[in-house]
Amino acid sequence: MRLKLKVLDVTLAICQLEPGSEVEEWSDGTGIFSVMRTDEEVTIVCSEDLVPKGVTCSKGWKCIQLVGQFEFSEVGIVSQLALPLAGANVPIFVMSTFNTDYILVRKQDLQRASEALRMAGHEIVQ
Repeated sequence: MRLKLKVLDVTLAICQLEPGSEVEEWSDGTGIFSVMRTDEEVTIVCSEDLVPKGVTCSKGWKCIQLVGQFEFSEVGIVSQLALPLAGANVPIFVMSTFNTDYILVRKQDLQRASEALRMAGHEIVQ
């Protein structure tokens, strides 16, 4: 399966808050902003510029968007990207929306990730 991918022009942070934490108004209303709440933690993914001081986070993540919409019945979409990235020793963080998926890679790994994905037959568009 050949997928179209787009590297978004944003640098993200993956943040961790204590379970039950109230999410402050970090979002500026634009770009990627995601909150995942579990019994163990609250994870926020947002532009690294929006992270308040003192918050536990990992900054410097680039976002690769799968272009298009995918049905929930489609199988193996993320694995088509995860496997070549694992083979290139590129750590990933995966996020999904109703329509599509996003693969986050560290900024320093973006070139190697792009090459691995192209070698796997995927297309990176502007």
